[in-house]
Amino acid sequence: MAAQDIPSIATNAIAVISFVTGATSYGEVIQYENSLGVSKTFNFQICNGGTNCNGVFENCIQLPEAVDLFMYNPFTVTRLLECPNLAGGVPVTHVDAQGVRQCFCGCPSGYEQQTSTSGSEECVKVVEETCECVWAEMNGFPITVTTPLAVCSFTDLATDFGLPVPFPTDGYVSDLRTTITEGTMDPRITLTADRLDSKGDVSVFDDEGTWKAYQTNRVDVIDSLAFTSYGEYALEMKAYDYFSSATCDGCVTIVDSYRPKATTSCPSSFCDYVSKTTGCHPATVELTTANMATADDLADDFLDFHGLAKNDACSESRCDVKTLDKRDFYESGYSSVAYSGVSTCFDKNTVWDDFLCKAKSKVNPLAVSADACDNTDHPVPAGQCTRCCKMHTELKEWWTDYKCGVDSPTRTCSGDADQTCDLEQCLLMNGDTLATVTAAINQDVQTESQSVLSHVEQEGYQTVTQVHHALDCTSFGGDDGTCDFSAKLSELIDTTQQLAVNPGSHGAVGDYVHWRYKVAGESWELWKTGSDVVYGATVYEHDDVLTFTSPETKITIEAWTQC
Repeated sequence: MAAQDIPSIATNAIAVISFVTGATSYGEVIQYENSLGVSKTFNFQICNGGTNCNGVFENCIQLPEAVDLFMYNPFTVTRLLECPNLAGGVPVTHVDAQGVRQCFCGCPSGYEQQTSTSGSEECVKVVEETCECVWAEMNGFPITVTTPLAVCSFTDLATDFGLPVPFPTDGYVSDLRTTITEGTMDPRITLTADRLDSKGDVSVFDDEGTWKAYQTNRVDVIDSLAFTSYGEYALEMKAYDYFSSATCDGCVTIVDSYRPKATTSCPSSFCDYVSKTTGCHPATVELTTANMATADDLADDFLDFHGLAKNDACSESRCDVKTLDKRDFYESGYSSVAYSGVSTCFDKNTVWDDFLCKAKSKVNPLAVSADACDNTDHPVPAGQCTRCCKMHTELKEWWTDYKCGVDSPTRTCSGDADQTCDLEQCLLMNGDTLATVTAAINQDVQTESQSVLSHVEQEGYQTVTQVHHALDCTSFGGDDGTCDFSAKLSELIDTTQQLAVNPGSHGAVGDYVHWRYKVAGESWELWKTGSDVVYGATVYEHDDVLTFTSPETKITIEAWTQC
């Protein structure tokens, strides 16, 4: 400053506070102070990062930055005055209109004078009104996920989800300065995030930067928040200047609203002629190898309905509804069984093993007692060899309804109402599905019959289903020779029997196929219920000798299984 720029000051000045930037201003200040003859001087050299910082003037305090002035207090207390009538008050001096210095009690900056409840005067601190933090929402900021995320990661919260961006300001450092190492508290801005959990909060984000970096790229800073799971997150931003700090607290919840969805179709059951009489309810097909393969494929498709369902990458464990009801052979209704049985419901080997190992499959349905035969036309109930499986699934998952401020959020198992699948399929085994049998007149018997017919002129006889025998007698019932014919039925008729599968260790074919015969006009009789080998010849149980005394006798033979 120049001499003419120095203001005129009363000769009773007690101190000088000056600011210089170079040799010229420094010389003027020293000359001025000498002219006043004061002993208390506070000279500050402002350098501002320029060439002014190259040297230090005598009796000067160097300030690297102008703001560093606040590090110094050029005033000292020489005498303490109290204010007995104003609690918390401070004495204040002033010069009145007559130029006389006066003193009165007042409240310091940031306080205001109030009358207490006792009637005395006091200084009360005034609560400063600060700008409300942009995150100061009672219910926080909910993020609802409604799409199937491929990767469990939540970023760009400001850009993509509209999370507000705080904008801290400060009179000291909210400019373009980048230093973070000045003062007693480093000027900086920090951002942290914790995932709140009843078992203990977990820090998931912690970042620190300069004011310049944040104010220049504040959206990018908020977008850099990264979460890898659903939950409730506590956000905290702190802004520090040289001497104080401010905090902005927020809350973000990320809630899963996307439920599992099938990527395959729910399979449909099928039926054939064996179930036409029921209108295909339930869907029933004959138990054949081909039909079992088709039904087994349907069970696999049913498992794919929930096994290949799509869900988002962050989802918690699934809680699908899975039920399997089964009606096995000889059962009249369904019963609940383990869901793991879906994969073997219609598996060929499992189905056959289940049937062959059942004790009832080997029970002779014709024997009402040891020697008595069932005399009805249908000794086996229709459809008792039916195997059905009824499957049901609903796609669901566990999800938590996170809410800010709720310590124990609700965990729920739910899914979309249309994400369900039902499959009911039945396999019906008939007697001819299970076994193939033949009955034919013994070849030797046919030869003998043909010999007899060679002496008979009447046509219309044959040896395929007829047995002809010549008697050495003049009349039936006579006594002039052998006037009747006696033989075991097994001596006249050869039978064969074969199951659709090899019973293996479960038993012999004869355990599952049972015979009976009936002489016209008489009741049904058990036949060949068992066998033994005697002197190299097969001997059958229930194979008594039959005596034929009429010119013609009709015999009916049937083979039955439990199906």
